[in-house]
Amino acid sequence: MYSKTYKYILSIFILTMSACQTSTFEKEIAITEWQFKDAFGEEGWLEASVPGFVHLDLYENNLIEDPFYRANELEQQWIEKKEWIYEAPFHLDKETLSRNKHVLILDGIDTYADVFLNDSLVETTSNFFQKYELNVQHLLQTDNKLTFVFKPTIEVVDTLSKANSYQLPGGSRVYSRKPQFHFGWDWGPKFIGCGITKSPILKSYNEAFINDIYIKPLSVSDKLAKLEVQIELSDLPSEPLNIHFLNRVFPIELQHSKFTIDIEQPDLWWPNAYGNQHLYYFNFELRNSSGTIIDDKSQKFALREIQLIQENDTLGKGFKFNVNGKDVYAKGANWIPLDYFHTRIDSSDYRKALMDVKSANMNMLRVWGGGIYEQDYFYDLCDSLGILVWQDFMFACAMYPSDSSFFASVKIEAEQQVKRLRKHPSIALWCGNNENSEGWHRWGWKANRSTEEIDSIWAGYQDLFAKILPNTVDSLSLSEYWESSPLYGRGDPEHQYSGDAHYWGIWHDAEPFENFESKVPRFMSEYGFQSFPEIDAIDLFAQEEDHYFNSKVMRVHQKHPRGNALIQEYMLRDYKAPADFESFVYLSQVLQAEGMRTGMEAHRRAKPYNMGTLYWQFNDCWPVASWSSRDYYGNWKALHYTTKNTYEDLILSSTTENDSIRFYIVNDAMPDTELDLLIEHVDYDGNRLSSYGYDVSLKSNSSQLVQTIAGSDFLYIDSLENNSYLDIQLLKDGDRIARKLHHFVKPKNMNLPYTGISYKVDKDSTGFILEIFSDHFMKNVMINSLHDGRFEDNYFDLPAKELKRIRFHNTYPMEEFNTNNLSFFSVADTY
Repeated sequence: MYSKTYKYILSIFILTMSACQTSTFEKEIAITEWQFKDAFGEEGWLEASVPGFVHLDLYENNLIEDPFYRANELEQQWIEKKEWIYEAPFHLDKETLSRNKHVLILDGIDTYADVFLNDSLVETTSNFFQKYELNVQHLLQTDNKLTFVFKPTIEVVDTLSKANSYQLPGGSRVYSRKPQFHFGWDWGPKFIGCGITKSPILKSYNEAFINDIYIKPLSVSDKLAKLEVQIELSDLPSEPLNIHFLNRVFPIELQHSKFTIDIEQPDLWWPNAYGNQHLYYFNFELRNSSGTIIDDKSQKFALREIQLIQENDTLGKGFKFNVNGKDVYAKGANWIPLDYFHTRIDSSDYRKALMDVKSANMNMLRVWGGGIYEQDYFYDLCDSLGILVWQDFMFACAMYPSDSSFFASVKIEAEQQVKRLRKHPSIALWCGNNENSEGWHRWGWKANRSTEEIDSIWAGYQDLFAKILPNTVDSLSLSEYWESSPLYGRGDPEHQYSGDAHYWGIWHDAEPFENFESKVPRFMSEYGFQSFPEIDAIDLFAQEEDHYFNSKVMRVHQKHPRGNALIQEYMLRDYKAPADFESFVYLSQVLQAEGMRTGMEAHRRAKPYNMGTLYWQFNDCWPVASWSSRDYYGNWKALHYTTKNTYEDLILSSTTENDSIRFYIVNDAMPDTELDLLIEHVDYDGNRLSSYGYDVSLKSNSSQLVQTIAGSDFLYIDSLENNSYLDIQLLKDGDRIARKLHHFVKPKNMNLPYTGISYKVDKDSTGFILEIFSDHFMKNVMINSLHDGRFEDNYFDLPAKELKRIRFHNTYPMEEFNTNNLSFFSVADTY
């Protein structure tokens, strides 16, 4: 136990240290000088990069073109059929060779490889997600050679599939513990290659060292936190050892030891917008009986309690997250790998992406089960930014094998990943799989199967997702476990009343956006709508001759079989036919943003019946037309700007039911207070036609219907519905704190004038501010700049005769902003 003052001094001291130090008493040797070749090709050895993928190495050696450019994906499928060899020499000095133990650590091996050390087979890998630790003491010499012989994944999985007496839903990919999206998805390419995605490490040491530290909260309150510290050593110690920690000494005689400590008046960790993200950093020293330090490591941890609460009510069963005793409304999105070839992603890429998550007022990401368990740095950033993580195990849209070898591999994978990630306060939930249960019960996977097959496949599902995975999570962490997302599929009426839901009636079933308002579940963990990346992004992977949505290149970069047709169908419901390809691209983003706004607002209005909205999807893994709000290059689509506004802690929302317009306030963070609601009827020339004011008693953590007004009160002349809107504002002490524009008709029925825009750029101490003005109302104004950066707001409605100031967030320092590089586009420009 220690004082609060000492705690802060300790934290400041430890912050200067790495969160995961390597002791000077253990030596890690990275093997770095790699080469590769086609096992049976005429080419000799070529330079390779590790971490990396074979496609990237072929590209860097000018043997293939950029895999993402134009239709190159179609020309590169031969790579998956080859056997590839990677090899690296490494040298060991006498001091290293003299150490007692040597362990070769392999991680992220993609996927089926025979591994040789000095021509001796040391391992055959078969699980991308598993770390292999190999005792190689007897094989090392001064000059060494490490070799990987990669078998073609497609041949291995086809052989495994044919050996089964029946086919499993999902195809041959299900036999491989390789990222499932590598086999192609409806937003991603198919490059089934191989590679070493993390650098092999040789660890040499004499004494036992600290292998793992887990600080497990036993109880947490604002007055006292009781913690259990679990220490795992690399080996059983040959003599009694001691852990020195917080000026105390704890004896260690076993490979696995634990002790308890108290923290008085602890600082708690909170999700984004609910409080601070306090992180503790503690240093641990491992000493022998003579007091000599033989290892030391620092460990980050945070104090928080997260519960998944499911309470029965008259309609079904709720689904919400509670952090430190407070219900949290989850606002976020689904996350896929930032790059198909994820070794190209570095810490700056993760930071930019996750800052965009935070900037859009999100507090949760769902790491989707067909991708990868992310790098440590991703979770470190989520910890520091207050982004809760719904973590899927890596199973998606399929049924998986149930043989003993597959289960044994998955069990090791699950244990390693849960132990690795359990120290992160951002981990809110472990989920067994993505849509496997829904697929089995709702997608016709049982059709034309014998009773024996059905029983066998379902028994395997139960063993894996109802026993192995939950038992692993329960035994190794304090996290909650959820068997499958969603609990019920959209074909089951229960999906609106219990658990989480994936709603794809809008998009896949071509239901109207208005259905978002009537089909609201307890927690929406997936829903979405597609758009194209912006035209400047398209020009990075296509040529001008490809600029029509059914060109060969656009079809290659649209992986949903009906994607372009669905975008066009929905677009013509709400907008006039676009005049050209650039207009189509712009309108696809506006369509996506406005449609998804309907869903996000409907979910938030339903609070506390609904307690979460996670749309599909935050990002892309390559340049593509998809459901993302942030494209592959990091550009914000219209949806991301809309998300930023719609995920504000305090928003206004409005709906039309029959002739009535209903006005809502949704409040996540503001305490009880008195506010003023102002509703003004405004025409497209900026004239105020009428005005209504109301006193509002705002309630904390709530959604309130605050006013209902007949539409006829505004539309007393027929033409007004096509030429005016409602300007709804929430005021506190005269200052506007929230705003919403309510339109009476769809954009295709608006009499939008084609109008010009005036603007100027000012500079202050922090950057550039754009001021824009128009004499007439403009719908969904898009501002484009050739400068490297983005505007803080974009794709917005601009009221007539109203000056709007928008800050430009430039990526790099600039002396001046060239206004000649600015352009503007709005819905009226698409006709």
